[in-house]
Amino acid sequence: PKSDGIISISSYLSNYYQGKGCQTVVIPPIVSEYQENKGRNAIKTIVYAGIPFRLGRRVKNTDEVKDRLDLAIRGIAEIIRRGGNVVFDIYGVTKEQYLTAYPVDKYILSGMDNNIRFHGKVAMKTVQKAINLADFTILLRNKNRATMAGFPTKVVESISCGTPVITTRTSDLDEYLGSKEVFFIDISDEKEMIDDLEQAMGCNMELLQSMKRNCAINKQFCPETYESVLYNFVKGVKK
Repeated sequence: PKSDGIISISSYLSNYYQGKGCQTVVIPPIVSEYQENKGRNAIKTIVYAGIPFRLGRRVKNTDEVKDRLDLAIRGIAEIIRRGGNVVFDIYGVTKEQYLTAYPVDKYILSGMDNNIRFHGKVAMKTVQKAINLADFTILLRNKNRATMAGFPTKVVESISCGTPVITTRTSDLDEYLGSKEVFFIDISDEKEMIDDLEQAMGCNMELLQSMKRNCAINKQFCPETYESVLYNFVKGVKK
């Protein structure tokens, strides 16, 4: 609050610092390179990459975890049980690490090794390649102060790889992205969440390829988009 100007990553933070008398500008995470999605999958393929919780301990309160990987797994497992043909690749945690956090999900994952695949920690290039070849990435988060104040860089990384995202409405996502690039789903009701996931998984190839193309040409997270905005902001603060 003692600063003359604040470059914030979300409107939540911008509004907070404006209330403290600061000049602010909102600039989301940016990426310098975009690429076309190269995936042509016979089976719908979804990727999650990250560390969704503290490793080595059981999750006692899901309000405190970073990402709701548990909901993603349960939803996709249910779709598979309904006959959906889906592959869910998870990077960042092993199956053993996940079950340490959520031991009650052991029965959910039983018999799912061919469809829900844990890869553990791998090189960043491996993750980026997997995202670029996937049909979707998925990022489900609770709506709270932390998720509204921040901005999910995982979404930006996926868009820059030409890959649509299945995600929740947190931060300012819906100000930058819409149905051309993402499927927004509500996780407050698990049945509704599963229905939304099933709808995303059931999208036809024409719609999916259109979404991938829209991601590849999206300019919302390009540095050039904010060049003049940032220049004018800094110029104004200096006065």
